Amino acid sequence: MNAPCDRCGIEVAARGMLCGDCLDVLEMTKAEMRDYTNGLIRTLKTSDHSDSQIAVYTGLSQRTVERRRKVLGIPPVTKPARQFWSDPEKALESNLRGIYAHNARRSAA
Repeated sequence: MNAPCDRCGIEVAARGMLCGDCLDVLEMTKAEMRDYTNGLIRTLKTSDHSDSQIAVYTGLSQRTVERRRKVLGIPPVTKPARQFWSDPEKALESNLRGIYAHNARRSAA
């Protein structure tokens, strides 16, 4: 499930997600950032993403994602993710392409 960033329109992993650059600009407090990433963990878990994929998407460590998932009461994924996101290298490559494109647009403006 790919969707545009809520702020700039770059393709990200899930609806309601922001790209890394937009997160940096927002300057969220720690509590706001925790609430945001917890919401992403819930969203991505319902679409069968593994902890390692969520770690790539959110910028958190896999261990932090595992801890938050347990606190939120979300069971681990038992079946593989859909589409090409099951390959972490392709997911990272796609996210980096989006970041590079965003930076290029921002520097051109």
